[in-house]
Amino acid sequence: MKYYNNLSEGEISKYLGVPVGTVKSRLFRARLFLRNILAEQKEGVGYDEKR
Repeated sequence: MKYYNNLSEGEISKYLGVPVGTVKSRLFRARLFLRNILAEQKEGVGYDEKR
């Protein structure tokens, strides 16, 4: 909602009926989750030293 619909945390809060702090913490955890997935993928990327 924040990135695809360009909504603020306050707007998302009202839409979902949850406190703004909940929206912020969920966004933080989602970014952390995505960061970890991307870091794992990056570790698997590289050149093959045997070539």
